[in-house]
Amino acid sequence: GVQSFDDQLLGSIGRVHKNHDTMESIKMLDTVFGSDLNYSLDLISGLPSLTLTKWEETLDIVTDLRPAPVHLSLYDLQIERGTVF
Repeated sequence: GVQSFDDQLLGSIGRVHKNHDTMESIKMLDTVFGSDLNYSLDLISGLPSLTLTKWEETLDIVTDLRPAPVHLSLYDLQIERGTVF
């Protein structure tokens, strides 16, 4: 899953991929699959330091993606006891 397009936010939740990696992956998928491309993205709201403005920017990025994802999953972060941030 992508989780976010914000590199700082991705790092804060322990993800090693960056926004650039996601965008390059989408380009590669488009090159390989062309008009048959069928991909999905997962995003997480409620992440630590995710402001409403950053969430809106994330949604703007998704709606501007070309080729567009066929499916988008949005998850709210549920912090369990003992989760470290």
